[in-house]
Amino acid sequence: MLGFGLYAYVLMPNHYHMILQLPEEVTIWKLMNYINGASSRAVNDVVKKKYSHVWQGGFHDVVIRTAQEFAVKVNYVHNNPVAWKLVQKPEEYPYSSSQFYLKHFGSPSLVTQGFDDFALMGMLNSVRTVLDRRPEGRRTVRSKFLTFH
Repeated sequence: MLGFGLYAYVLMPNHYHMILQLPEEVTIWKLMNYINGASSRAVNDVVKKKYSHVWQGGFHDVVIRTAQEFAVKVNYVHNNPVAWKLVQKPEEYPYSSSQFYLKHFGSPSLVTQGFDDFALMGMLNSVRTVLDRRPEGRRTVRSKFLTFH
C-alpha cells in the first residue's frame, strides 16, 4: 500500500482537507489519484449512480515546516465545518478527526502560541501510539508533512 500517515482530516459535502505525512517514495500526485479514485468509486457504489465528479477539481498542497504551522493547519481543518455553519463546535461534526483530538488531547484545537517542535513531537508520538497498527519490524522512512484542500 502507499504507507502514508494521516494526522488530521475533515470530509465536507464537496471537498475534504487532510494533513498527511508522506514517505519519500510516494508522490502527492499518486496519493491524490488513489484517494480520489477510491473514494469516488465508493460514493458511486453507495448511491448506485455514476457521478463524473464527486470532489472539487484539483488540489492545493502546502509543506508544513514548523510546529506552529502544524497547529494552525489542524485548527483550520477541524474548524471547517463550523465555518460552513454545519455545526456549532468542531467536535460535533462526525466526519472529522476532531473527536480523536478531543478524546486524546482534551480539545479539537491546538494552542498555536508556544506550540513548539518538542510539543509537536510529543503529540505526534501519542497519535502514532494510539493509531499504530503496523506489523513489527516495518521500516520507517524520512517524510514530510503536507496539508491540502
